[in-house]
Amino acid sequence: MVKNYLKLNNNVKFITNKYYTMLHEFDFKLEKDKIDNQFQQIDLMNKHAWMIRRSNPSVSLSIASETHELSAQIDYTKGVADSLKNSGTAFYLLSAYEPGIIDLNKAKDLYLQLGDIKSESDCIRNLGNI
Repeated sequence: MVKNYLKLNNNVKFITNKYYTMLHEFDFKLEKDKIDNQFQQIDLMNKHAWMIRRSNPSVSLSIASETHELSAQIDYTKGVADSLKNSGTAFYLLSAYEPGIIDLNKAKDLYLQLGDIKSESDCIRNLGNI
């Protein structure tokens, strides 16, 4: 009986996570189409990557890679830092610890320069998790 409950509970969590991810992706696409400003688009993409990091770390990593490139092209430090935090966290969740540590440390240093204590602490927490 306990095994059946645990199996059902895991199935419900899986379905809930998938539904939440699909709903968030739909909202993300609608919102992204309304934005003309590159900085805001990058911020929205980074927010989306952060929101789906647990339910879909490989997609989060892909978005982080894209936002890193876009942010570097326009010299947007916060965008680069957010993308590194996202990629580092996604690497960690995918059990790729070494690249995760590298990206999280780079992000932490950028957040320190920007004075963004909350995001810096997110990086430190995830480094501690690794």
